[in-house]
Formats: sequence, structure tokens, C-alpha cells
Amino acid sequence: MKDLLSGIKDEIVMALSKQIEVLESRIFEREVENDKLKVESKDLNKKLSDQEEVNSKLTYSIVKNETKRINIENEANQYSCSNNIIISGISHIEEVVEGKKQIKQFEIAEENTKYIVKTSKWASS
Repeated sequence: MKDLLSGIKDEIVMALSKQIEVLESRIFEREVENDKLKVESKDLNKKLSDQEEVNSKLTYSIVKNETKRINIENEANQYSCSNNIIISGISHIEEVVEGKKQIKQFEIAEENTKYIVKTSKWASS
């Protein structure tokens, strides 16, 4: 009977040993796979943070360039508008120096007032 129990015990121990070895090898494989995934995860996180930094710099650059563009556009509009205003009723005089138009001058207010008073119908009545 002892021999029989000893034989059964040995068989159970052998079967359990094989199962334990199989489970240990699976655990080892999973640990190796987990280590690889951890390394890959760290690499991807680093790439993500680098890309976010690049995106942040590009966004800042876009905002900065857009602000510059708006300022330049406003300056150009103000400059072109102020140089293109023509007041009707005021004669424009171009001064020609050495064959080139140099300065645009306008009549002074007193001359305009005298002209308006002189030519208006109230003055002639």
C-alpha cells in the first residue's frame, strides 16, 4: 500500500511539476511581453510630448504671424486711406520740381472761405 501511495504521490507530483513549469514559462513570456510594452509605451509618450511641444511652438508662431499680419494690414489700410482722401471743393495743387511731382499742397482754409463767400449766391444777392 505504501508503494501504491508513493507511486500515486510521485505521479501527482510529476503532473503538478509539469503544470507548474508550463505556468512559469507562460508567466515569464508575459513578463517579457510586458517589459517590451512598457518600453514601447515610454517611447510613445516621449514622442507624444515632443509632438505636443512642436505643436505648441507652431501654434504660438501662427498666432504671432497672424498678429503681425493684422498690424501690417491695419497700417497699410490707414496709410492708403489717409493718402487717398480727396475733399471735394478744395483744389489740389501739385508742385513740380525739376520735372517731377514733389509735394501735393492744398489751399489754406482762408482762401477756401473767401472763394466760397465770393461765389455763393448769398454773397451775390
